[in-house]
Amino acid sequence: MIPECYISGPVTGTTDYIERFKKAEAIVRENKYEPINPVAVNALLPSDTSWIEYMKMSLEMLTRKNCAAILMLVGWETSRGARIEREIAMGMGYTVLYEEYSKWIYSKHGMPLKEEKGMI
Repeated sequence: MIPECYISGPVTGTTDYIERFKKAEAIVRENKYEPINPVAVNALLPSDTSWIEYMKMSLEMLTRKNCAAILMLVGWETSRGARIEREIAMGMGYTVLYEEYSKWIYSKHGMPLKEEKGMI
């Protein structure tokens, strides 16, 4: 079974989040994970769904049995939801990946590692 990677990033206050999360799915697949795109799933919820309800649904996806990693999209630091998701993922020992690096840098503690020859 292919391990899953949850995609996390800013949604509230942005207009291009559907495209950004969709693009991230391809990045996740290229790196041998099955993507979990909360934006795609949450789009099926009623239009009057509250932020808390969206987060509850998103956290259910994040804590799936086969989820092993989280990809933090550019701007995650400005998103309350993304920061919460990252903290939970770190607490569960997930690999934390950051979109803004030219190569994915792996860290079990959510801190980017220096790129070293042969590391990736």
